[in-house]
Amino acid sequence: MSEFSEIGSLSTAGKSTLRCLLNAALGVVCISAAVQAFADDLRTQVERYRIAHEAQLVGQLDELTRIKSVAAEPTGLAAAARE
Repeated sequence: MSEFSEIGSLSTAGKSTLRCLLNAALGVVCISAAVQAFADDLRTQVERYRIAHEAQLVGQLDELTRIKSVAAEPTGLAAAARE
């Protein structure tokens, strides 16, 4: 006997509960697909921004790594504060 043949023997309340569960499951699937599409779009936007600003980002990283170490040279903190 098929599992689905038992659906016909459910009470009205049981069928209503089953319908609610199926609708909820469908809603979760739809929301999941929408979130994935948004994530893919966001990932694409971030990648485009990174490519367009790569030279600027690398330049800023280079500047940050050139800040003098306070441990190696205590006056480095004052120099960094002035910059």
